Amino acid sequence: MRALKITRKVLVIVACCLAAATLVLPFVLGEGEGVWALFGPGYYFGVVAAAVSVVAGSMMLFCKNEIAKIFGIAFTVAIYAVLLGAFFVSDGSLAFLVGFVAAIVYAVSWLFALIVYAVGHAKHDDSDPNSDARIEAILKWRALLDKKIITEEEFMEKRNRILEIEPKEEPEVK
Repeated sequence: MRALKITRKVLVIVACCLAAATLVLPFVLGEGEGVWALFGPGYYFGVVAAAVSVVAGSMMLFCKNEIAKIFGIAFTVAIYAVLLGAFFVSDGSLAFLVGFVAAIVYAVSWLFALIVYAVGHAKHDDSDPNSDARIEAILKWRALLDKKIITEEEFMEKRNRILEIEPKEEPEVK
């Protein structure tokens, strides 16, 4: 499982590097503005925006924050879609062939993400308490209790919250 996750990250990094090369190669190879002229007079701005989007988006794909992940997916999918489109409307330059390859490598990285997801869900067994994240969290809180860092009441409150147990209401004493 870990190897699949690492492979996916490597594929995203390779796709990011290839996409960056696509953005720079027309200028390095002296091919002129090429397809980037489609951006109009501000095509340099478009190239810079695309470069920032692909790098920032690729980094956000692996954030723990779900909103950042969503933005990372949006940025990267948009850029690789532009690279695919640029390949099909270009004059066959090397730069846009590299962009096409970048988009394919990026798509393969998502296949690895799908495999990781499928393998992770196939191995999930509710009968094994060691595979339950809630148990792990409770054990961490229990270790804090054992070290006298938290009180028994704090531990029970955290345990109940983790297990989604509603606290019992005590009857009022009159």
